[in-house]
Amino acid sequence: MFDLGGAAALIEALRTATRAEAAAAAQRWALIAALVDWHCKDEDEAQASAALDGWEYAAAEISAACGLSRESAAGQMRIALALRDRLPKVGALLEHGEISAKTAAAITWRTRLVTERRLNQLTLHENAKPPPF
Repeated sequence: MFDLGGAAALIEALRTATRAEAAAAAQRWALIAALVDWHCKDEDEAQASAALDGWEYAAAEISAACGLSRESAAGQMRIALALRDRLPKVGALLEHGEISAKTAAAITWRTRLVTERRLNQLTLHENAKPPPF
């Protein structure tokens, strides 16, 4: 089925397929972020605190479209928003196939508690002089 002319050709085909898979994941997460925005951007306080707010509507639609549970859809929504809003450079790496979707997702989850304030504190700490002993 895959007799493309040797191992080198097979490896190159594998690289191409892997990059295409990453680009497809980037596109999927961009669409998910757009759908979340569509449902949530114009919510007022009453709508946002309703039992079924825009987030829940978006989660339901994404769940149905992607064949996911509501919880998994919400996780995908958080990843999508993080890649777009907080980690656009990671999103660009994913879009260009430089990293996998699994790596991008791990980065978004493992950096979710890093705020700009905390990042500034860490930067100040790194730039501080070490103790003289």
